[in-house]
Amino acid sequence: MIRAPLLVLAMAAAAVAPAALAQQPAMKVLVVESVDGFQDWLRTTAAAGTAGTYPPSLKEVPEGRQIHFPIVVSGLRPPAAGVMELVADVEFVGPDGVTRVEAKQCCRFTIANQPEVRTVMLGPTTNTKLLAADAPGIYTVRATVTGGPEVLVASETFRYVGGTPPVSAAPAPAAAPRLNMNPPARNPGDDSDKRDCLALPTPTEVIKCTERKR
Repeated sequence: MIRAPLLVLAMAAAAVAPAALAQQPAMKVLVVESVDGFQDWLRTTAAAGTAGTYPPSLKEVPEGRQIHFPIVVSGLRPPAAGVMELVADVEFVGPDGVTRVEAKQCCRFTIANQPEVRTVMLGPTTNTKLLAADAPGIYTVRATVTGGPEVLVASETFRYVGGTPPVSAAPAPAAAPRLNMNPPARNPGDDSDKRDCLALPTPTEVIKCTERKR
């Protein structure tokens, strides 16, 4: 697991050009195969002093592959003294335009007394796995982040090539894909006592647990 100072420093130097960081807050949600691989890329990019688009961002996903949706917010100007808490809602939309899953307040990042932080990745990172019964086509992941100077909205799409569902006289409707959550890298905020909540099986239970520990 990546320690928070390393992760924040890497993100502050990567993915967004310095000129963009000086302008205004921006957000991006990605589709990746490995959260660890994404974080490693951020550290490598920071060490090299370069910027660019994360190379393995997925545009096509086969059946049974687990995919992750990291949310990166850049251009931040947190207060010199005080707390900025970013909170994200994630929506997963199917090829028919219907929302399959909504994960309210699923992902967070707290910046406490760290005015130098410019770019962060919220956690935990949601993930899912599409199976044969899921409809092939274009899926959309949409994230809305509040808690900063303005509400940020971003989305990303990918094509699910699909499997071959079993043939039957009256096929049952496919179950909605489930968004799961990965435990985040350690947060420099004061919510370390909420980590045990992340082991709960559903986003609703995670949210209820973290609310009890505020």
